[in-house]
Parts: sequence; C-alpha cells; structure tokens
Amino acid sequence: MGSYGIIALGCICGAVAIVALLIAYCAIIDRRPRRRIAVLDLIKHDLLSASATELASLIRSGKILPSEAVETFISQIQTVNPQINAYVAMRFDLARQEAALADEKVRIAIASRKTDSLPPFFGVPISVKECFA
Repeated sequence: MGSYGIIALGCICGAVAIVALLIAYCAIIDRRPRRRIAVLDLIKHDLLSASATELASLIRSGKILPSEAVETFISQIQTVNPQINAYVAMRFDLARQEAALADEKVRIAIASRKTDSLPPFFGVPISVKECFA
C-alpha cells in the first residue's frame, strides 16, 4: 500500500470515528426527556423555561393569557431577586395593567379569529436593563 493508500485509510478511519462520535452524541441527546407544554397542566416551571416563541404561541392560541405569564414571572422575580439583586426598578403594577389590556386584545383576536393581526411576541413578558430603558 502506497503512502496515498495510508492517507486515504487514515481519512476513512477519522471519518468513521467522527460519525461514531456523532451517533453517540445523538443517542445521549435522544435519551433526554423531551419538554412538552401540555394544554391544561401547565405548571410554573413550564412557563419559566418556555422560549419566547413558545409563550407567544400559547398566548395566541388562548391556552394562557398574558396576565398569567406576567404573574408567573413576577412570582419568580420576587422569589429569587432578594438573593441575586438583578432587578432594581420593579414595575409590577404597571406590568399587570399592561397585561390586562393585552388579555382583552388577545380575547378579541381569538373571538374574531384574527390572531395573525397580533404582533409576533404580543403579550410575552420581557425585562429591560435599566441602562437601555
């Protein structure tokens, strides 16, 4: 076998090793429990770990209201903020008022079957760093 044959064999062995690693990695990932957001048994943890896109989808479908999402996040902030001091300006009352208005708009959009008219992340709670506000 010439030097080209050894190089080719080395490349093939390397490629096989990479494929084997990818298969092993995929097998590990595949064993992880898949996160499902159920309709009626949403718990606080599900909302806190949901992506913005998932929250927007839940709100548009009427499975949760913006005020429910806001209350979940406010509760979490009140629980952890004393230890981490991440939030300086708390505007919970205003957030609740805005969520109540968003609830009404979501209800109207769902009733008229015009949820596509809502902005993409309508009703999804966010926090804004004070230096950007």
